[in-house]
Amino acid sequence: MGEIVAGYASSHAFTFIPPGRWEGFRVKNRQNYTLRRGKTPPCPPKADEEPFDAAAARYAQIEDGLQRLRDSIRQDRLDCLIIIGDDQNENFDGSALPQIAIHTGEGFNVSDRFLPAARFWKSSPELSKDLSEHTVEAGFDVATVVDFRETTLHSHAHGEIVANILGDHEVPVVLVFLNAVHVPSLSPKRCFALGCAIGDAVRSRRPAGERIGVYASGGLSHFTAGFPWAAYHGPRVHGSIDDEFDRRTLKVLAAGNGYELSKLTSEDLLNSGNIELRSWICAVGAVGGNTPWASVYEPIPRALMGMAVAWTHPEIPN
Repeated sequence: MGEIVAGYASSHAFTFIPPGRWEGFRVKNRQNYTLRRGKTPPCPPKADEEPFDAAAARYAQIEDGLQRLRDSIRQDRLDCLIIIGDDQNENFDGSALPQIAIHTGEGFNVSDRFLPAARFWKSSPELSKDLSEHTVEAGFDVATVVDFRETTLHSHAHGEIVANILGDHEVPVVLVFLNAVHVPSLSPKRCFALGCAIGDAVRSRRPAGERIGVYASGGLSHFTAGFPWAAYHGPRVHGSIDDEFDRRTLKVLAAGNGYELSKLTSEDLLNSGNIELRSWICAVGAVGGNTPWASVYEPIPRALMGMAVAWTHPEIPN
């Protein structure tokens, strides 16, 4: 049987932008909010209170965490990496919005949006086929995506991981899409169960000795232009960060109580700006709900988000 030998997770978007470019992207994000909502977003209190140099120094902890993931993925000798993330009308243009989708093609182009030059990246059709079949048999309505427009991956949740974490390490990738931005979305309980089904598929269907990693892309708390504001009725504004919720989440993971995240509600995720935590919860289910995760975390208002990087290596039974 195959094994899930490691779990990885990180924020994306501003997390892969150097501090010197944060302000330009923050202005652009506010402009996108105005275009989408028809009004200028208010600024969160004390958003600029911390000096730039102090924020950049804290970001160095996140950079160190990302480098740890790069090194770990290489050392873990993976046969394939499953990347779980949302599609924000990037591959799915709105004419169809699946709650769950799995890419089953031979591979895809990673566009020059994420890399200096576009390149082809191999997938694992055999693994993706097993995942789609097993999850459907487990009761999930899963869409299969054979190809993208011009065979090019557009979702930043997945493309940024391929470009910034894998880089020149050409391990095959299976893309799992998990709706987070469009309401309604899967409940945390359902996301955890989906992760368990993914783990079961690897262990029951894959060849003995196959080494699989699972990467959750997204989060932690952020209230940006793409947030489902129409569904939200709380006090948070553009640029808010719920660092209390973030820290509590990471404490649960550190204690090996990740299964507790399945008890959250969709309202909990919405109100805390943690809609993309769904990917993390799914990865926790795949790796094992009692597996402790290590992490680094920095809430950075200048970058509009609570940034986090996490990793784990579950015990593999003999």
